Amino acid sequence: MRKLLLIISLLLITNTFAQRGHDGDYTTPGIGSIVNTYSKVNGTIAPSSTTITVANAAFASSLAPGDLIMIVQMQGIFIYDGTVSIDYYNSLMGWGSAVPYPSVPNPHAQTELYGKVNDYMQVGYHELREVVSVAGNTITLNCGLTKDYKEFPVESDHGIFGAVQVVAVPRYQNVTIPTGTSITAPAWNGQTGGIVALEINGNLSINGTG
Repeated sequence: MRKLLLIISLLLITNTFAQRGHDGDYTTPGIGSIVNTYSKVNGTIAPSSTTITVANAAFASSLAPGDLIMIVQMQGIFIYDGTVSIDYYNSLMGWGSAVPYPSVPNPHAQTELYGKVNDYMQVGYHELREVVSVAGNTITLNCGLTKDYKEFPVESDHGIFGAVQVVAVPRYQNVTIPTGTSITAPAWNGQTGGIVALEINGNLSINGTG
């Protein structure tokens, strides 16, 4: 099932951005219009970081000072599968000592535990930041991030996976979605997609079936 997260800023962002509305007015031309671009993040981003390194150099080079981006932790939740504890998970990620969960002959039979969310980790964290400059794959931000974001590979035995993406957010003055048209995003593919995000300085008009 395709999942889509829609985030629209209608002068509700408390931070003051210098170039609101610099992309002018936008009217959706048809069904399934895509207004965002995306890139996977390389590595971990620590709190207070003012730089982000992305995997897609073309994405980085398309940004200019004053552009708006969203940093989003898309995956990384730890769900108990009956074979490992959260301490063991931490050890896999290098965040703690190894404490293997007691051996369970048939973990799936433990219905009261199997599938339990042990830790949401950073999943759902997201922040908006303005671009100051770009050098290669590195984006410099106008101020430091307040959260930490972790990109890490699959741990094959237990399906542990962390994914962070950066979304380029257009800065419109006014947006009109006429009847018979829509704004959407590419489906989340494990690295990018799944989010529509736009900043609107003026009015959002959704008409008819738009």
